[in-house]
Amino acid sequence: MSELTERLQRPGSVVLAPPRLPLPAVQQPKHWPR
Repeated sequence: MSELTERLQRPGSVVLAPPRLPLPAVQQPKHWPR
């Protein structure tokens, strides 16, 4: 459980990584209304 604790201690790395990918992916389709 060392990896889990390390990831929890560094929320910046985990919070910055996931939102960065979904943000642009969700913003693109929203900007392009069919």
